[in-house]
Formats: sequence, C-alpha cells, structure tokens
Amino acid sequence: MVVVVPGEVFRELEARVLVVRDDAVYDTGLLEDDEVAVDAALGQSATDLKDLGDRERPCGIAQDIDERGAIRGHPLLDSPQSSRDLVFECGLFECRLANVGRHRASVPSALVDPTERFADLVRAPEPDLALAALLIAAHDHPVDVAVQLAALDELAHDAPGTPEALARHLFVDLDFAGNELDYTDPRNSYLDEVLRRRLGIPITLSVLMLEVGRRRGLTLEGVGMPGHFLVRADDGAFYDPFHGGLRLDEDGCRLVFEATHGAVPFSVQYLAPVGSRAILARMLANLVQGSADGDPATAVWATRLRLRIPGLSMVERRAAAALLGRLGRFAEAATALDALAGELEGDAAQRATRDAAMFRARAN
Repeated sequence: MVVVVPGEVFRELEARVLVVRDDAVYDTGLLEDDEVAVDAALGQSATDLKDLGDRERPCGIAQDIDERGAIRGHPLLDSPQSSRDLVFECGLFECRLANVGRHRASVPSALVDPTERFADLVRAPEPDLALAALLIAAHDHPVDVAVQLAALDELAHDAPGTPEALARHLFVDLDFAGNELDYTDPRNSYLDEVLRRRLGIPITLSVLMLEVGRRRGLTLEGVGMPGHFLVRADDGAFYDPFHGGLRLDEDGCRLVFEATHGAVPFSVQYLAPVGSRAILARMLANLVQGSADGDPATAVWATRLRLRIPGLSMVERRAAAALLGRLGRFAEAATALDALAGELEGDAAQRATRDAAMFRARAN
C-alpha cells in the first residue's frame, strides 16, 4: 500500500511518497531514496510483522518476511518545503513524480496486477504508450517500469530536435535496429527488451521513436500500414525505424508495402495515423500470432489484454474469443461471447449466444 502526501500536510516533511510499513525494510525513522515509513511520519510506533496474522499481511497470504533493515536508509530529517507543490501520480506498477521530468520511483508490490493496471490505463482516449507497452512486457517477465521509463527519458535528453535527426540518432548513431535474423523472437515485442538489446520489429522500434520524440516535444504519429509499421512527422514525411530510420514519401511507403505484400493493391488509406490503443492492440496481435501454436500461455494473456482495449472491432473480439476456446479457456471464451452478444442484433447475436453456451458446456 502506498500513501501519497503533499508535504504541507505534515509541515515537517518534504513532499514524497510514504510507504505503509508492510515490508520490514522500512524501519521506523528510516527512509530509502524518496520513501518514508508512514508510522515514522506520523510519530506512531510500528507493529512488527512477526506479530501480524496472515490475514493482515500483504495479499492476505503467508509469505517469507525479510527482517533486514533498509541498507541504504538514513535517519529521517526535517526537510525544507521546497517540494511541497510536487504532484505525484500513483499507479499499481509505479509511483512517479508527475512534474519532475526524469526522476521516478518504482513501487513493487505483492498487490500489483498488471492486467488490471493495463485495463485502467487503456480506458483513457490516448493512454501512456510507453507505460502500457511495459505492462505488456510485465506479463512475460519482471519489469522495473521506473528504470525503463528513465531510460526513455535519458534517450530523449540527448536526442536532437527534428524528426529526421532523431531517426538518424536512434537508428544509426545508437544502433537500434530491426531484428532481421530472428524476426519472430518474442523479445522483439517487449519494449524493455528492445531498449536492452537494441533490436526490435517495426512496431516496437516505432514506439521507441514515438516516445523519445514525444519527450523531446516532437509531433509524431504511428502509421499502421499493414505488414510494416511506420512513423509520420507533422511535415508529412514518413520514417521506417526497422530500416535504419529511412525517410520516406508516399511512393517510398508504397514500395515497402509491395515488398511485403506482393500483388496486393496499395491504398493511401494505409498511411492514416493510428492512436495508442490501436498500436497496443497490434503489438498484442503480433504476440498472439507468434505464440498461439508454440507458447499457448503467452497467447492466452495477450488475448486477454486485447479484449480489455476499448474500441476493438466485433470481428477481432469474436476471433479473440474463438482463440481462447481453442486454447482451452472455455469459460473466458464464453464470457467474451456473452458480452459480444449483448452488443449485436439478430442472427449475429444468436450465433454469439449459441457459441458461448457451447464453450460454457465444455467448461463444466
């Protein structure tokens, strides 16, 4: 549990994150980085964890407790009110300073649910793309969100201020590149792994450019061209992060499309910009497509996340439900189809209801 306190409440504390003492690394009177034990701030005595029953411990389950003190802690000192006006944004995966640029603090917790955090995030019309992408990765492996966001901030701090120069900086000078040797490696779809390995696929490399550019104050948009994601600048130029940040015009985009799709006709509508939700849905679709046969567990959680994105088309939702059923998640498939049936009419609604009943019967 995390309590956010704007300094002036206590007068004696600088505005900072106060952490309820449910982890023994926070001893009374000690703080670590920007964190302060609540009992210390309030001048209350702390209850030892060994005296708490399981129902009162984090997550309500028995768990091993680390009784060591905060190694990097130091005595709680009176602080000036220089930061009392700071505003904190507190999330399940992180608490971060909203107005202090590059300084952020991660708050890991046994109560963290990356699926629910992702669902909360994508309810916004334009969710935080970098944070949502990192939450996707957190379903596969542990992710220190604060560290990864700080890495993006650092890239932006040193980046040039025009789209073309930014593309060259990222994809030539810093060697972020398309993974042409192992395109289907799932790590290509995880933003933290792209930052670590400097390898990715078109959409994750585009997310990198979009997020660094946004931090740099540039107006950039994602372009969901089928088969090959691009970035568009406000001057109408397109950039291909997968191929060294190459600058393209409309004809250049057509050539990239034809190289991927052969005789399939190109349409200028393929170059329309897309928002964060569409980008996240496509990232998840890539994961589903690449894992449905060899890694069904990944396909399941990626499909669950896609279904949480508002605005997903009826066709996509029905396909997602069918995939959950094929992967043996019959109850989830039935629930998704029931929700879909409530938004359809006539024969389509009846088919969805019938299929939901079929999956539910198989779940019993």
